[in-house]
Amino acid sequence: MLAFVALAQHGVLNDPGELENLKFADPDGAAQRVSDARTIGVGIKVRLHKKAVGDNGREALRIAVRTGEACNAHERGVIFDVGHANGHFDFDLVRRAMGDGLLPDIISSDLQGRMGSNNPVVDLPTTMTKFLHLGLSLEQVVAA
Repeated sequence: MLAFVALAQHGVLNDPGELENLKFADPDGAAQRVSDARTIGVGIKVRLHKKAVGDNGREALRIAVRTGEACNAHERGVIFDVGHANGHFDFDLVRRAMGDGLLPDIISSDLQGRMGSNNPVVDLPTTMTKFLHLGLSLEQVVAA
């Protein structure tokens, strides 16, 4: 098992979002946790959807990148994971990002136990199929 350490000092919260107030970012602590557990700590987690960061998306990403650099989390830098889940997927936003050349490194369903039976994710093949519809090739979708 590999772990990404949350940038927020209290982990993932939904109400309020964990970085709606950036004073809750703990870059030093997060970098230290990754450094302390090199065998399983592989990087920094930051959720960039509106519910998690409010209007702080760009700054939260900047802090996360600096934190990753501090603990040498990955030679490639930032990895974008779709992390679909209940309300984290917006076709218009994804189209705009892909139009700007920002393609997902990882396509994941982010299925978890708090989801009800009526959720938009369904399963990983359904999530992958959405990216075929958005114009990625089968090879790109499977690789991600």
